[in-house]
Amino acid sequence: RIRSQSKTTTHGTVDNEDLNKAAKKLEDEIERRKQTCRRVVDRMLQHNLANAFELLVNCILTTKENRETVAKVLARMTHRHLASAFDCYSGHVDDVTKQRERVQRTMARWRTPGVKKTFHRWLVYVDIVHEERSGEANKALTIKAQEEETQGTSLAQKEADRRIEMCKCSRWETRCSLRNR
Repeated sequence: RIRSQSKTTTHGTVDNEDLNKAAKKLEDEIERRKQTCRRVVDRMLQHNLANAFELLVNCILTTKENRETVAKVLARMTHRHLASAFDCYSGHVDDVTKQRERVQRTMARWRTPGVKKTFHRWLVYVDIVHEERSGEANKALTIKAQEEETQGTSLAQKEADRRIEMCKCSRWETRCSLRNR
């Protein structure tokens, strides 16, 4: 419509060329604005993609840290039983050491031959009783192991539990006997 109309001026009609130039400038401006809008939209999309990727990376890192924490906690939980057994063992070693020291002090006080003979007889008796008890315990343990094998339970786990309970009981008895003195 712009091209088909011609304007009349005092000098004559406006050239179609001037109209074509104006139309071309208008089309160029429209195209330039479209490209500017595309660049703005592309920049916004790029920004949104960068934010989404950063969120993904943060989530992955958080998940990895959480997995490591859970693995550490589970490792501690699996070793708790072993740690308590070692505590029991170290407590028993301390008790035995203290008992040996007491026996040595007592032996140093006993100078008479009658007391030495009596004490020696008592030690022999204790050794015999200890051997009898360990023989009975081994027999009982063998029977129990055979029973547990038929039941499908773990002998090692049962033995560890029994020893922990034994240590707890021996510590308690030792403390009670020391308090009563």
